[in-house]
Amino acid sequence: MYIKNIILSGLFAGVALSAPAPTKHTSPEKRADSCQAHIYIDASNGAALPQHATWKYNVDVTGPSGLLGHWDGTNPANTFVKVPSGKNMDLWITGYPSRQKKANSDQKGDLNLEYNSRKWSSNQCEFLRKEPAPSNGWRWQFDWWCKYDC
Repeated sequence: MYIKNIILSGLFAGVALSAPAPTKHTSPEKRADSCQAHIYIDASNGAALPQHATWKYNVDVTGPSGLLGHWDGTNPANTFVKVPSGKNMDLWITGYPSRQKKANSDQKGDLNLEYNSRKWSSNQCEFLRKEPAPSNGWRWQFDWWCKYDC
């Protein structure tokens, strides 16, 4: 009887180990791959005259395989940025932070992002702001780190 139990236990263990593994969720609406956009904006301070104000953008999109897309430029037209992701879909960013707002929470949601059919506010992103000071040339510096499914 003891040997019979050992044989049956071995058969059950073999069947359990050879069971098919669960597959990745492949719905186009929800993919397992996670991407991150790092949006950095360097802006001249409020003392600059409007005709001399600059907004320097630097956007990197990374995914599981590394850098997927990059965009940089100064004073983008209509504050509209399209970052190629290398997957035949682009990350679209509109908006810019106001130099007049005082609190981080006021500026955190100043951007709108869109990827595929999904749209969201930069309120959902991690945010860091550095105010004008001698150490950064008296410029505003803004960073957003936004994660999304790609």
